[in-house]
Amino acid sequence: MAASEDLEAAYDGLFMAAEHGRADVLKALLEHGKDVLDLPQIRNAAGLTPLHVAVIFQKADAVRTLLAAGFPADAQVIGSANPKYAGLTAFALAANQAPARSILQVFLQFAIQEVAANNVESVASIIRAGADPITATDGSPLENSLLHWAACSNAVDVAVLLLDHVTDENQRAVLINRRNADGATALHDACYGNHAACVQLLVDRGADLSIVGTSGYFKDKTAVEVSSSNDIMQIIAKARLQPASALSSPSVDACLRHDIEQNFAEATSSNVVEPVLPSPPRSNTEKQTDTQFRGDHTSVLLEEKQALIEELKHTIDGLVTESHDRQLLREQEVVLEFIRKLREEKQVVERHLQDAEQHIVAQEEIMMELKTHIRRHNALDLKQEIRTLQHEKAMANAHLRNANTATVEDLVVTVTATTDDEPPHSNRSNSSTTSGRSITFRSMSATTELDVPLPSPKTPPTPSFWTSLLYYLWPFTDEEALPSMNSTDRVAIDQTIMTV
Repeated sequence: MAASEDLEAAYDGLFMAAEHGRADVLKALLEHGKDVLDLPQIRNAAGLTPLHVAVIFQKADAVRTLLAAGFPADAQVIGSANPKYAGLTAFALAANQAPARSILQVFLQFAIQEVAANNVESVASIIRAGADPITATDGSPLENSLLHWAACSNAVDVAVLLLDHVTDENQRAVLINRRNADGATALHDACYGNHAACVQLLVDRGADLSIVGTSGYFKDKTAVEVSSSNDIMQIIAKARLQPASALSSPSVDACLRHDIEQNFAEATSSNVVEPVLPSPPRSNTEKQTDTQFRGDHTSVLLEEKQALIEELKHTIDGLVTESHDRQLLREQEVVLEFIRKLREEKQVVERHLQDAEQHIVAQEEIMMELKTHIRRHNALDLKQEIRTLQHEKAMANAHLRNANTATVEDLVVTVTATTDDEPPHSNRSNSSTTSGRSITFRSMSATTELDVPLPSPKTPPTPSFWTSLLYYLWPFTDEEALPSMNSTDRVAIDQTIMTV
């Protein structure tokens, strides 16, 4: 069940990446599922393959990636609700839709790559999809056909496929003698590359040996003139000596034809004796021809050497470019692997954050319960202490009322003032006489004796752990419900809390 869900997710990812032209995503998905994905069977509900989708949305990079991955170019749309797409291949969609004609060149470029690699099945798939071997070219400025590329790459198997695909003799002659922008045929390319097997195939299939190039290196040269291989020269020489080629070629040796006719006349004559006429001299002509051929051959060799040097340079540049591309590809793979690891680490961090959030929520709940418990415990302690103090106060008042005794005695205070300048003085005698004025105050003096012992000063009780914790969490508590506390007690409590 999980495997089928993974396959469906991979299919959906392929179609989405093809629709949006994400070649990097396509490569990653195809590389990851290369052992389990059945590419020809991947279709959506409309019967389209990812290659069809990429063509419809004109995503050239996606088309190139899907073709290289092995998606068949000849796969047809099955059961589509849109009659415009029914039964068409991706190549046909690219050829029929005017806005997507640029995608057609992507198919042709892929076909050329497969021809150069001599991949018969892939080229056959492109041809079945609708590519025409006669008209398909690599475009401006070279205008090389698929057969040109097969000849220069020595792809004999693909060349046989292309020639066998065209059954009409006239059309086959058009294909085999088609010229590129320089006026060269596929035989020119095969001779230039010294590919004897390909030259033999083209000669056997009726390639024209007399066609000369029109520009570039092939200008005014036949196919044999651009070859430096003795085997190829022998192949073309034998082809020229064949009867069919001799009758159709305008460069037949007149002397050889004269000898054939003369021998035939002598064999058919009866009693008529004709004088033997000397044949035209050929020795000087042959020597001149041989000398001219050697001179031309030397110049051809020099040009061939220069061409080989240029080809070697191009080959080296191509190898350097390919090496650079491979290095970039490896770097991209490293980057993708690094991104994958970052995503995994991100998921781990997110899980840790979720666990931390849950832990924080749990701790907050515990803290709220702790605060509630502290408030309840503190309120109970305060109420109990208040009741105790009230009880002690009531007991002390009752004891004072029962134990009070008082002794009262007379107290006489005499203040005498003789003159205005003399300060008054007093005495404690019961009778006094003075010459001046005297004022006597009689009052009651009371002596109070209390037998009730006064309570000794109490040391403030040491706060409990919960009270200390409550003071430590002062910003979160109700200040009115707490007793006052001096700075010394606060410092001591803070030290106690820090120790705990």
